[in-house]
This record gives sequence, C-alpha cells and structure tokens, in this order.
Amino acid sequence: MSKRGQVTVFLVVGIVILLLSAAMFFIFSKVKTTPLEVEEKEAFESLGVKGQIQSYVESCMRETADPSVYLLASQGGIIYPEEDSKILLTDYGMINYAWINGVKGLSREKMEKDLGLYLEEYIDFCLGNFDTFLVRNIIVEPDYDKMKADFKIQDNFIDMQLNFPLKVTLPNGDELVVETFSSQLESRLGLMLKAVEALEMPDFDFTELISFPYQPVVFPYDESVMIYSLADEKNLDTPLAFMFAVRNDYPENKPPVLDFIADKTFKVGNRWQEILTAEDPNNDLLTFSSDSDKFPIKEDGTIDVEMITPGIYKVIFAVDDSRGGKHEQEVTITIVKN
Repeated sequence: MSKRGQVTVFLVVGIVILLLSAAMFFIFSKVKTTPLEVEEKEAFESLGVKGQIQSYVESCMRETADPSVYLLASQGGIIYPEEDSKILLTDYGMINYAWINGVKGLSREKMEKDLGLYLEEYIDFCLGNFDTFLVRNIIVEPDYDKMKADFKIQDNFIDMQLNFPLKVTLPNGDELVVETFSSQLESRLGLMLKAVEALEMPDFDFTELISFPYQPVVFPYDESVMIYSLADEKNLDTPLAFMFAVRNDYPENKPPVLDFIADKTFKVGNRWQEILTAEDPNNDLLTFSSDSDKFPIKEDGTIDVEMITPGIYKVIFAVDDSRGGKHEQEVTITIVKN
C-alpha cells in the first residue's frame, strides 16, 4: 500500500474513533445527568406549594447575589459609594480606598449592606412574575416595599436572609403567606478580607502580599496612589479578585541611602572618574556633596579628580534629599607615589 493510502486509512480510523468517543460521551453524559434532573424535579414537586416557592426564591437569591460578590470584590468592597472622595475613579471604573491618608476604608458592615441592597434591587429580574406557578393557576403576589435582605460574610461562605412577604392564592382559592427565606453562597471573600485587613498600610512590604495564598498584582497609579489586586484561584470555578487602592498624600520622609563606596587606592597622576548613586524611598530630588576640596563631587554625584599629592585622606561623601533627609559615608583614599 502506498504511503498516501496508509495516511488516508489512519485519518479515517482516527475520525471514526473520535466520533465513537463523542457518541459514548454523549450517551454517558445523558445517563449521568438525566437521572439527576429527574431527581431534582421530583424533589421540587415533593416540597408542596409553600416549599416550592421557598426553593424558587432562594434559588433566585443565589443567582442574583453571586455576580454581586464579584462586583463588590473588583471594586474594593463597595457597590454603592457614599462619598466620591473615598473612592478612586479610573477610566475603567471605581476602586475603593482601603486606606486614605490615615483613614481605613474597608468596612464589612458596608459590604454586607451593599450586597443586601443589590439583592433587593435586582432579584425581581430572576423572579419575573412567578410564571412557573402562574401556569399552574397559583397566584403569587409579592410585596417588594417590605423586602429586606441581610448578608453576613463568613470565611468560606456568605449567609443570606431575606424578609419578603408573598401572598399565595392556590387554585382552590385557599391563601397562604410565605415571607422568610435563607440561603448561602460558597465564597472565600471573608478569608481574603482578613488578609487585606492584616496589612500594615500604607507602607507594607510586597513580601507580605506574596506570602498570602493569592496571586498579587501591583499597579502604581500616580505618586500618591497604589492599586493592589489579590486573585483567589481556589474560589470555586471562577477566581475571585479583590482590588483596592491605597492613597498617601503625605508620606513620611525617609532619608536617602548612599550605595556602598569602597575605599580607593591611586597612584599619582591617576584620575578618579565615578558617579556615586543613592536610593530614596520617597523618590525625592537628591544632591551629593563632599567635605574635601581635594575630592570635590558635583551635585549629581559625578566625581572627576586627578590624583596629585600622595597621602592618606579620610573623605566624607553625603547625599541630601529635598526634605532634609541625609546619609553619609566615610571613604579612605590612598594616593601613592609612582
């Protein structure tokens, strides 16, 4: 058989195997899921009308609340801001300040309140007109004015309580009232909040972030603002990302630090050419200086000196920032005869 014929046979066999695999997967998935769907339907029908309404509303509570948790986390713990001055407005949305000039901005009470308000505002999109019951001649009359949702953020889940009076009229004319509902969302939001709350803001070390079981990302926004994001990839099927901002308009001045300057040995006639460097935590403007006329240094740290007179010299080099911070190093410079 030619090579082309062999390739054709292999392709045909491969396609057949692929189709058989797909067919078997479809059959087994039906065998697996259909009984589950039947069981769920039978369980729902066995609840009775009151239990069915209870189950229906609580299912809508979970469906409505789930995206609100992701929205709240992506905005740093808020959905409905109370003061614009406490949030960072970017081109892509708003982010809550977890710390702003000495004031902490994270509040679990505010988060729980916002989640409750979101549920009260949007659950009707899931409930609709209770058509599931209307087709069975069961009339459900909701009192949205008396609806009140309460949330409690725990470490690995979120508790939800809903007071929502429903007047139910059965096909035979009997009436009943259902008004209290409770459900729970699996979410590690509470654990993430504990991690963020433990940070020593505003000057926590980045090593603190990487010590958490979350994926950290840092976005420098401007000279005063940093944006942080922690992603929890263990949060169910969809990673939960908590993003927050830290604003410090009046950072404590930290002095600059000269990079190490080694002692020097030169021969007469040699030329010392070097640029001294330093680090400043506040990124202030730095000025370099020397206490010796024999070994001057320019303000930008440049040294360009010819060695003329033999001897051993003790020279102090210094760097100053624009806010009074200073650091010095003493350097021994030895000049020997040729």
